[in-house]
Amino acid sequence: MRKNNTDKLFTSGFSRMCLSNFLFYASVYLLLPLLPMWLMDEKGFSGSQVAMQMVAAGAGMLLVGPFHAYLGDTYKRKYVLMAGVVAVALALLAMLYAEGFAQWVGLVAQLGGGLGVASPAGFAVAIDITASSRRSSGNEAYAWAGRAGMLVGVLAGVALFPWAGWNRLIYLAVGLDVLALLVSARVYVAFRAPIGLPLLSFDRFFLPRAWLPFLNLCLLAFAAGVQLPLLQGWGSLWPLLPLLLLTLGATYFTQLFVGLSQHCQRSTANTTCHMAIDLGALAGLSIYALYVGDKDSFFFIEAGLLAAGAALLGYLLATLPYYNKKRVR
Repeated sequence: MRKNNTDKLFTSGFSRMCLSNFLFYASVYLLLPLLPMWLMDEKGFSGSQVAMQMVAAGAGMLLVGPFHAYLGDTYKRKYVLMAGVVAVALALLAMLYAEGFAQWVGLVAQLGGGLGVASPAGFAVAIDITASSRRSSGNEAYAWAGRAGMLVGVLAGVALFPWAGWNRLIYLAVGLDVLALLVSARVYVAFRAPIGLPLLSFDRFFLPRAWLPFLNLCLLAFAAGVQLPLLQGWGSLWPLLPLLLLTLGATYFTQLFVGLSQHCQRSTANTTCHMAIDLGALAGLSIYALYVGDKDSFFFIEAGLLAAGAALLGYLLATLPYYNKKRVR
């Protein structure tokens, strides 16, 4: 009989899941920081229209959220993960041909929805194939792989865009996405009998107990998102500070959210944590698109630094005391 779990953390299956998560987040963030300016410069959309598209991506993530538990209970979790990855790849490919505002809103919403499906399903699979004694370490390693992919994707997109152009970057992003799909397809996940969860629930979507850390982390991710487009041409390196903090702190943020979760809520805690980062970054990109026509780059640097400072103060004065009082692990 095939064994799925051992006491070793980096089994072949778990290593593949970490690599898949890295590639998937790299594919998404390869384009995301460049998207607002490209849509305004090349497609002629107004700042408010592009801001609405960034909001649509966040809405796509939130709309699929209540279905996470049902999907993971009704279907094989690996297949749910793969479906989310495919949805992102199809949205990216369709961007090569999209023209109208409504088409772009739909595609960006699909991108957010695919991310919203794949991310929690990936955490669920990673937890399933990790020995119970190593799940805390597994959570941290898997989370760090995804955020390292985010960092590498951002830097690669900014570095390659001037000579590769948008279309080649899309092909590269799709290629990374397909590689993530192929790697995850080779992961063996043991059968789990369904337990009959409702169609809509907060399970594996949002951990109410972690609402304050969620807002705090959203604010830090906003600090990165509102400055990310400034990296084009390497005009400013300030956006790298909150981006590096999100990457280097991925393991700690995961511990923080998991520490607030009850038994069998580990996957919900992970989803809540990393949804905060993605939604915060999208909110920052929305504000950038909304004001880029009226403000200079210093405005966005200042907004990012103020948001990062507020996130730090909020953590020290509110989130940390709340965590120490409410933690259950």
